[in-house]
Amino acid sequence: MCAALYAPGILFYAWARFETERRLFHPVEVAIAIVLGALGLYAAYQMWTGAISAL
Repeated sequence: MCAALYAPGILFYAWARFETERRLFHPVEVAIAIVLGALGLYAAYQMWTGAISAL
């Protein structure tokens, strides 16, 4: 469920990297971002269907 909270942070991270004109992601960070995004979507789906509770 924490992935649902971390996943939107990727957008802010990418924005900050873009503003400082630095490389967006290193190869390891790409893998971590993909995993966090997938887990975030899965957690959101589980909360939507009621399988897990956000509380």
